[in-house]
Amino acid sequence: MSIITNRITDFIKTQNPEVKKSDFTIFSKNFFHEANPVDFDSYSDQDLYNAALSSFSFLSEKDFSGSKIRIFNPSNKKHGFERGRGYYDSPKQ
Repeated sequence: MSIITNRITDFIKTQNPEVKKSDFTIFSKNFFHEANPVDFDSYSDQDLYNAALSSFSFLSEKDFSGSKIRIFNPSNKKHGFERGRGYYDSPKQ
């Protein structure tokens, strides 16, 4: 398990999200599985958590009418984290 997945797993244990913790924990581990820890050194555990939760929530929406993709510039107010560039969510095919 990577440093990032350890950080996010430990942080999830301290939170009380409205989603099932077990599903979100599994998603988060997969979400950050191949992440290079150096790329996330400047991110707080809260930022990592909010990024994963935002993606988890979007991808959990029930819509089977076609492909899902979201491209956006995250903001603290709307998504709970900021990033200096665009961000996208798309389920693995």
